[in-house]
Amino acid sequence: MYYRLNNRSRKSAGKNIFLRIFAWVFWVTLVLVVMVGITGLLIYQHYTKDLPSVDKLRKYEPPTVSYVYDRDGNIVAEFFKQKRIVVPIERIPKTLIQAFIAAEDAHFYEHPGIDLMGVARAMIKNIQAGSIVQGGSSITQQVTKSLLLTPERSWSR
Repeated sequence: MYYRLNNRSRKSAGKNIFLRIFAWVFWVTLVLVVMVGITGLLIYQHYTKDLPSVDKLRKYEPPTVSYVYDRDGNIVAEFFKQKRIVVPIERIPKTLIQAFIAAEDAHFYEHPGIDLMGVARAMIKNIQAGSIVQGGSSITQQVTKSLLLTPERSWSR
């Protein structure tokens, strides 16, 4: 038996197909977004579980020098493992700060602490070399590494 759909039935059938396709795409997209989110969360937890607390940075006290004075107030000896002298940033010349930033992290004022372009560049160079030959470290990453982490060089780091 052959029958012909009128225009109203055709439009209704077209809408039903469109709604089914839209619903299918919506649910597949939703499932993928949830899976990517869960995967991202698990990766984040894996790499951050052993990180030290940021409070350690707030309470950081650099190793300082111990001085021995004679009775007239003259220094006769110094004892230290690392000779660090804390200097307020106001006493550091602007040109020294600019030179340091130019040499260590030219994009210092353009990123939020992690230079993603530098990380990508280093990753490409490391893949090309087949080993860790470069780091994409910004000044922030270098300070964090020296104060909180080890000097380890690895693919995951």
